[in-house]
Amino acid sequence: NSVFAEFADFATVDKFLKADPKPAFDDKELLIMSKEDYCEMKIKEKGLTGKSAKHRREVMSTNSKGFNAFREMAQAKSDAK
Repeated sequence: NSVFAEFADFATVDKFLKADPKPAFDDKELLIMSKEDYCEMKIKEKGLTGKSAKHRREVMSTNSKGFNAFREMAQAKSDAK
């Protein structure tokens, strides 16, 4: 099972991903990752390569409605330079 959470800004995402101790449920540490890492994991699981993988990344990153984690992460990386 999966749970997806969106945060207001990249700083909050970073803080959550670096949480120590990691969030847990029923005394089991949860696997937490960024949306980008999750999508890459799913692309690998599905065996997508080349154009198929590129298309999947584009579809996941071009959602123009509301918050877009990929857009925010790209902006944060750009701002850090």
